[in-house]
Amino acid sequence: MSYDLYMRPRVEMVDREKFVGHFVSRTHYESVDDQSWYRNEDTGVYFVFEYSDTVTSNAPDLEEPAISYSLSFNINYYRPSFFGKEAEPELHAFIERFDLLVDDPQIGGMGVGEYDSAKFLRGWSKGNELGYQAVLQGGEAKTIFTAPTVELERIWRWNYERRQLQAQIGESHFVPRIFFLEVEGTAKSAVVWPDAIPSLLPQVDYLFVDRRDLAPRRLFRGIPDRALMSWHRAETVIRDHASMTETGAFLLSYSSPPPKIVKMVRNLPPQTQALRGIATDAVLDAELIAKYTARQTK
Repeated sequence: MSYDLYMRPRVEMVDREKFVGHFVSRTHYESVDDQSWYRNEDTGVYFVFEYSDTVTSNAPDLEEPAISYSLSFNINYYRPSFFGKEAEPELHAFIERFDLLVDDPQIGGMGVGEYDSAKFLRGWSKGNELGYQAVLQGGEAKTIFTAPTVELERIWRWNYERRQLQAQIGESHFVPRIFFLEVEGTAKSAVVWPDAIPSLLPQVDYLFVDRRDLAPRRLFRGIPDRALMSWHRAETVIRDHASMTETGAFLLSYSSPPPKIVKMVRNLPPQTQALRGIATDAVLDAELIAKYTARQTK
């Protein structure tokens, strides 16, 4: 199940070289043959643009000549709702670069003609919801991890802007990526906080602490390990040594970790059990899952 959009130039033809060249200077793209894949490791979002010599034709009226579409865009359904939001600027830039017209065959889509950002987002959202409905009613889904849409959006926004935040704040502070861990059968957000180094920490469920310098002392030396600490346990100490940014993140600035932070980190029990990470695209909108799960049970 996917959203498929077909495109053609209004005037000047787009050859394979021009198609590939568009993505060379853009981040997160990898071109393979006639496809250019977007994969953002920070956010987990992916989609693909494709060039084809075998074009798709649209001939709604037999008396009218067929219209050829040699360019296409594809993004999967049954994904977190932010997928469409990240894809739209890339799709917009591609269409603007080559002055393209579109054929959007989705139900309630744009139809044939000019591209419209708002209509794309509405069409993607509607199709994505239908994807949830089809999977859940078809009984294909097994283990499902969810989070509220507003939380998924917050995490996506943080990860989407993380590299820019890192560039702005400089190398003196660490800006971690938010990821998901399976804890007691549910998806929990987490960041890595190595040795309590100066960082810009977003609010998450857990801090995953790599301990080297701050490893507990055993036989007069520290043995590197890892520990998992809930945000609830860490928050009071973090607040005492941090300033809060406009985004609600905590900026920890110091030349070396303060004694209270050192004590807190060193006193954590080592994480001995293996933790399972959850792919970002596998944590779905809780509201949509609940909507169609509830319909199934009626």
